[in-house]
Amino acid sequence: AYIQRFDVILGVQATAPYNCGVVSYGDDLYVNFIRNIQESALEQQFYHVLREMELEAEVQSNGAERS
Repeated sequence: AYIQRFDVILGVQATAPYNCGVVSYGDDLYVNFIRNIQESALEQQFYHVLREMELEAEVQSNGAERS
């Protein structure tokens, strides 16, 4: 009754441009990406594939921009 969702908190790796964590809770699947590069192509493609499969998907971001 007290838990609404789970998330995965990841750290950036110097040797890999991306890191990904996946956890499910109830009927929801949470996929968290973290990257040490500016381009968000992987996340965009992942979302596109989910939508092509006619799955509901919501994108959330911390809004952090790299310069």
